[in-house]
Amino acid sequence: MSRCLLIAAGPMQDIPALRRLVRPDDYILCADGGADNARRLGVRPQRVLGDLDSVERLPEGVPAERFPPEKDDTDTMLAVKRALVMGYRSFLLLGAWGGRPDHAYANLCALLYLAEHGASGTIADGGVEIHVVKNGSLRLKKREDYYVSVFPFDGPADGVNETGMKYGLTDACLRTADPLGVSNEFRDEQAVISVKRGALLIMLCPKSCGLPLNSRHLG
Repeated sequence: MSRCLLIAAGPMQDIPALRRLVRPDDYILCADGGADNARRLGVRPQRVLGDLDSVERLPEGVPAERFPPEKDDTDTMLAVKRALVMGYRSFLLLGAWGGRPDHAYANLCALLYLAEHGASGTIADGGVEIHVVKNGSLRLKKREDYYVSVFPFDGPADGVNETGMKYGLTDACLRTADPLGVSNEFRDEQAVISVKRGALLIMLCPKSCGLPLNSRHLG
């Protein structure tokens, strides 16, 4: 099955770079104001859903499903659950990082929800790439001038291994109160990060991330 490209309503950095991540066979699902982000990306969604309180303009001819604003799920989470029911197991989330920090954290939780339901998801924006792995592994190709940070997510993470990294880990136990896994770097052309019991939040960040805009060098 093709990938679900889930576009949320958060701010997007470096739109041309995000545009290059879109595949021709992506199923494009927009969460509320994600429809406006889809227009900025120059893509046409197959469906828009949410309470539709933040969308500026709905695309003509695209089905839009409105939910009441008093609901348990965020619009992004509604979209995640809908796509899972449709059978999608691979997700790319755009417009899901930055903006309101509570929504950004909620979108990290959505990645964990995907991992708990047999799916894989990635948040991408401004060169940053975020994954969640639960009781499994993630294989990464080397990125020059990138930091790789690994944190326990949803409790302790036991049996953590990192190979191909500057600072390796073998059968380690990570705890939230001790950010041991921050700011690692690639050593080999390929790295593997795995956890036997628990979940890992894996963040790839350009070394230029957080510098003033005129100091950034985008690869």
